[in-house]
Amino acid sequence: MVLVGPMEMESIFGELEAELGEEITHTVVEAQKRFVKSVLREEEIGQGVDYLTRQIALRGMGNLVEFEFRKEGLDAVVDNASPHLLVAGMLQGIFEALTGDKSSCGYVLEKDGSLAVSVKKI
Repeated sequence: MVLVGPMEMESIFGELEAELGEEITHTVVEAQKRFVKSVLREEEIGQGVDYLTRQIALRGMGNLVEFEFRKEGLDAVVDNASPHLLVAGMLQGIFEALTGDKSSCGYVLEKDGSLAVSVKKI
């Protein structure tokens, strides 16, 4: 058994990106999105922002400080997001699970560790 923390995952993703190119970041986000959509239970989907904030914090993935959900997409800011690729993919997966729509995901990781995620319906 191996326990891997968020900082180790960030290092692994960074090394994979250096070796395989930028496409690895898109692959990681896509894989996390698919995973979230496959395991998100129906009763969890509509529980709201407070529930989502707790779940992100309990998993040690950061502190959800802003969240705006619309039919066209969602915008969120997560402080201390780690690993940031998984947080972005998780938010995209939540949007797709709630709406049933396909989406694109963009994100900006600030130097202070906050992650701004923008998911847009396509």
